Amino acid sequence: MAIQYTAIDFLTKLSQSNYTYTNAYRKKVHESNKDVEALQVDVAGLKKTVKDLGKSSKGLTLNSGLENLKIYYKKTAVESKGEASKTRFGKQLQTLVKTFNSLNKNAEKVPDKELEKQLEKLENLFDKNEKDLKKIGLKKKDGKYVFDSEVFEEADNKVINRLMEGKDSFIKQTEKIMRKIETRLEDLQYNIVDRNMMRTTKYDNDEITLASSFALAKETTNILGLCGSLMEEGALPEEFKEEVTEDLGLFITAYNNADKYESEDFNTLKTLCEEKETELAKVGISFVEDAEGKKTMQYDAKDFDDPDFQNAYVNLFGKDSDFVKNIADCCNKGFNNTLTPEKVGVSIVDVYV
Repeated sequence: MAIQYTAIDFLTKLSQSNYTYTNAYRKKVHESNKDVEALQVDVAGLKKTVKDLGKSSKGLTLNSGLENLKIYYKKTAVESKGEASKTRFGKQLQTLVKTFNSLNKNAEKVPDKELEKQLEKLENLFDKNEKDLKKIGLKKKDGKYVFDSEVFEEADNKVINRLMEGKDSFIKQTEKIMRKIETRLEDLQYNIVDRNMMRTTKYDNDEITLASSFALAKETTNILGLCGSLMEEGALPEEFKEEVTEDLGLFITAYNNADKYESEDFNTLKTLCEEKETELAKVGISFVEDAEGKKTMQYDAKDFDDPDFQNAYVNLFGKDSDFVKNIADCCNKGFNNTLTPEKVGVSIVDVYV
């Protein structure tokens, strides 16, 4: 919810903080899920591609370990290509065990039904092939898989063949499940969360001066309007005459200050005043040209008892005056366009509610 200020109070607030305003706001941000990222480390490299070939073996995970086992077995099946090292094969089995255990551990930190479903399929696949896996040295102990190098040394190539070859083999089905896990983790990697943020906006002197001019022009016009209603009802009380004189002068000051800046809203204000040039002159406000031909306002006090003054004043500032309303609307717009308070969580009001 926006914080309410009157225009004058907001300017005072800015002046007390070197023309800066700091506000808190809520922002939706994409944040990576660290638990998912930890799990992704375990499944990285599943879909082995040419780009993966040059990467460090440190990034190998379950699927890449299985792929290397499959490559090894194919080499052993073709004698013309030479016999691959059984030690290398054993190391790949160790990688398989280590990564599978890490995968299950990290998956506990990522509650997701689809992920749990695929992990259950993977666990069932290992259980289904438990006998053959034991024969090549992979067995379950205390809920984790361990590698038995002695059993591995006696492993039969026929068992390896059953695990490694064919579209329905252990390794092929494992790869299929791992691809689904990888895809699901990509969906889970980022969360959209609401965060409390702080923002400091700095205004320059020109913006403050222009906004202050609009605020002053509006305030003085409103006061002149109140006095106009009193004059319309009869004679203006003596104590208000000094107020009128002061506010007419302040309006001119605000007008001339705003005229120093390029502003579409000031151009509107200027047009509104020039349209009432004749009546403004009767209350003491006139336009004069300087040496460069630029028009500025000046004030010459008039006799409050002069009928011309009274008629012109009532026409300009009397009850329900369009001139007062249009000036106020124009100045409101100019103030808001200059300082854009809504962007810093501020709502400009005439009175607090």
